[in-house]
Amino acid sequence: MSLLLNTLPALMPTLPALGQVAAFLAIVAGLATIGAGLRIVTGNRDAVAAADLVVGWGLVVVLFVVGNSLLAIPLTILALLTGLAALVFAIVLIRRKAVPMGGGIVKLLVLLLPILAVTASMQASEGDDFGTWLPNLRYLVLFDHFPGPGLEPTDSQFPAYPPAGAIVAYLVSLLSGQLSETAIDRFNLILLGALALLLIRTFRDEPPGSERAVRWRDAAIALAFVTLFSPTFVPRLVLANYAECATAVSLAFAVILGLRLVQTDSRPGPALMLQATAVFAALVMTKQSTLALFGLLLIGLAMVARRTPRRLGWALTPFLVALAMLLVWKHHVMLLGGGEMPISAFDTWHWNVLPETLGSMLTVTHNKSGYFGLSALIVLVGLWTLIKGGSQPLAITQVFTILFLGFNAFLLWTYIAVFIGNEGSSAASFWRYNTQLGGVQLVTLAALLGVVWRRKAETATRNRIVAVWGTISLLVLIAGPVLGAGLLRFDIHKVKMHIAEVAPELKAMLPPGTKVWFIDPPKVGMHNQMEYNLGYGTQLADRISYYSTEEDYANFAANEISDYAYVLNSSETLETAIALTLPVGASHLIHRDQTGQWRIVKSWLFKGFVRASDLKY
Repeated sequence: MSLLLNTLPALMPTLPALGQVAAFLAIVAGLATIGAGLRIVTGNRDAVAAADLVVGWGLVVVLFVVGNSLLAIPLTILALLTGLAALVFAIVLIRRKAVPMGGGIVKLLVLLLPILAVTASMQASEGDDFGTWLPNLRYLVLFDHFPGPGLEPTDSQFPAYPPAGAIVAYLVSLLSGQLSETAIDRFNLILLGALALLLIRTFRDEPPGSERAVRWRDAAIALAFVTLFSPTFVPRLVLANYAECATAVSLAFAVILGLRLVQTDSRPGPALMLQATAVFAALVMTKQSTLALFGLLLIGLAMVARRTPRRLGWALTPFLVALAMLLVWKHHVMLLGGGEMPISAFDTWHWNVLPETLGSMLTVTHNKSGYFGLSALIVLVGLWTLIKGGSQPLAITQVFTILFLGFNAFLLWTYIAVFIGNEGSSAASFWRYNTQLGGVQLVTLAALLGVVWRRKAETATRNRIVAVWGTISLLVLIAGPVLGAGLLRFDIHKVKMHIAEVAPELKAMLPPGTKVWFIDPPKVGMHNQMEYNLGYGTQLADRISYYSTEEDYANFAANEISDYAYVLNSSETLETAIALTLPVGASHLIHRDQTGQWRIVKSWLFKGFVRASDLKY
C-alpha cells in the first residue's frame, strides 16, 4: 500500500494523456468496425466475430504497407481512407443492428477499465522502445512515409522492423495531434480482451452464428486468465512497445481461423477467407521473426489436413496473399539497404557456443516451469492425437506441438546464426520470445478444458466452482491493478524520470548541431533513452555505457569527437582522466574549453537516490 501511495502522483493522467486515451479508443473502435463491417457484408456465414479487431487492424496494415511502400501514397491520405472506411462500415452496422466482435466485448472492456486507468499516464521507459520502436513511430509522424532511399535519414537502430504496431500508434498520434508513445501499451491490453473473448468461444466450441451471451463471470474468468493469471503476462512486454503481445494474439487468431479453413466440409465463405487473409497479414507484420511462426503454422495446418489435401488448398489462398504483402515489405527493406537483424554467413556461425546456449535455454525452462510444463503437457496430447486421432477440437494440440517445437528449434538456430557473443551463449530473451506462443497456449488449453467440461453433466457443485472462480477473477481484475500499480508502472523509475526531465534542458543548452557524449555507470545502459529524448536524429557523439568498462573512461578524455559530455554517474577513473571532481548525488553536463580543461556547465540533483548504479533496473 505504501508503494501505491508513493507512486500515486505519477499515476494521475494529465489532460494531454486523457486526450490520447480518447483518440486511442476511437482508433480501436474504427479498426473493429472495419473488421465487423466487412464480416457482415461478405456473408458472415462461417466467420469469427471475436476476430473483428485483429481483422480490421490487419487490413489497415495491408493498406499502409502496399499504399506507401509500393505506391508512395502519403500516410495521411491512407489514414483518411481508413477513417472513411470506418465511417461507412459504422453506418452498415447501425442499419444491420450489429456490433463489432459480437456479444461480450463490452463486458470485457468494462473489466479492463481498472488496468487502463492505472496505466493511462504511462510513459515510455524500455531500452528497445527508445532504440527502435519509438524512433520508427516518430519518423512516420514527422515525414508522412516509411523510411526509404533518398528520403530523410532514420535514427532507428532497426528501421525496417515490420510496422504493424507503429501504424496503430501513428493513427492515434494523428488523431490526438501529439506523438502517442504509449498507444501500443493500451492496444496490447485491448488485444488481450479480444483474446479473452476468443477463449470463451473456443471453450464453448460454438458454431458460427450461434454464439451464446457472455456472462460477467465468464468474461471475468477469461480476462483474468489472459492477463494477471497468465504465465506469459509480463508487464514489461505488454505495457511497452514490444511486439510480443501483438504477435501472441494475432497468432492465436491465425490458428483458430486456419483450423476453420482446413476443418470445414464445404468451401469456406468469403467472410472467413477475408478474415484469415487479414489476420495472417497482421501476424507477419508484427515482428521480423514471425515469418518462422507463419511457416510453422502452415506446417501445423497441413498436419491436421493431411488426409484431406483439398481443405489445405483453401488455406493456401490467404497464406499466399499475406506472403505477397510481406514480399512487398521485404522489397522495401531491400531498397532501404537493410535495417533488420542480419543473419551471419554460414562459415561464421557460432557452433562453439551451442552447449552453453542449450544450458542457458534449459535454465530458463526450469525458471519458467509453469509455461513450459503446460506446453509439454499439450505437446504430449498433440502427439497422442497425431497417432491415435481425436475430435476436431483437439486438432489444435497438433498445431501447438508444431509451433512450440519448431519455434524453439528456430530460436536455437538464431543464437548460433544471428546473435553474437554473449547474447548467443546466454540465449538472450529466450523467455521473451516464447511469450509469443502464450496466446496459442491459452486457446489450446481452453479447447482441451472445453472438451472435458462438455463430457461432464452439469451439477450444483460445478456451478458453485465456476461462481467462486468468477468472483475471484472479478476481484483480481478490479483490485489487482490498483494494489499492484507499483509493479505495473515500472516506468515510474527515478533514473528514467531524471533523464526525461534533464533531456529538454540539456538539448537547449547545447550549441545547434552539437553532439554530446553520454556517460553512465557500467551495467545500467540508459543511452537509448537519452538519445531518443534529445530529439530526432543522431544526438550522441558516443557513449560509455552498458558494456563499457572503467578503462574506457580513461580513453574518453583523449577523444576529440565532442567537447560536451553528459555524465549520469561519475567514477574515480573518469575524474582522474579529466582532472575534474564531479559531486556525488547529481548528473552533470561538462564541457572542454579551448585550453583542454573540463568544467561543469550545469548539474541536476538526483531526487530520492545518490547513484544511478545503486537502483534496480
